[in-house]
Amino acid sequence: MACNFSRTKKIIISAMFLALAIIIGRFRIVIPGLFRIIFNGPFYKFIAIIFGPLYGTIISFLTETIGVILNPVGNYIWLFSIVTALRGFFIGYLWQITCKKKFALIISIAIPDFIASFLNTLIMKYYLLWPQKTFFIMLSIRLFKETILIAINIFILSVMLDTYKKIIDKGEKEYEF
Repeated sequence: MACNFSRTKKIIISAMFLALAIIIGRFRIVIPGLFRIIFNGPFYKFIAIIFGPLYGTIISFLTETIGVILNPVGNYIWLFSIVTALRGFFIGYLWQITCKKKFALIISIAIPDFIASFLNTLIMKYYLLWPQKTFFIMLSIRLFKETILIAINIFILSVMLDTYKKIIDKGEKEYEF
């Protein structure tokens, strides 16, 4: 997937996917007392994959922060925004160092998502002063949820990347001399 976007095009495309992530983030599945599943991940992860770690960090952070501002659910813990930004960075970084192959999508998504899930659970443990037993129960629940989300994200991102590749290839063919 070779493409040379100007910085303006990258910012515009990133802003469009940021808006999509925020809008889709309003729709969630809530399992009371356990967790909520939010489907905005593929949009900011896509930006991290196609534009790299810097854009992934910025768009991930903005998705989390603006999403909470526009649709507050519970208390805002700023550390969650930092973890989401780190997730975006590492998705973009892992995608770049794994040579952008199809199998790399699983590695690029799964590792940062599992680490972020662990860090978010750790934040909740110290924020809510959970006892050790509660921490391990919640970590198990979060890892289960994250496994489901990873599978969904990989499927959606595969479709998005295939579509993106077709659009880029078509554009390159149209402008050949």
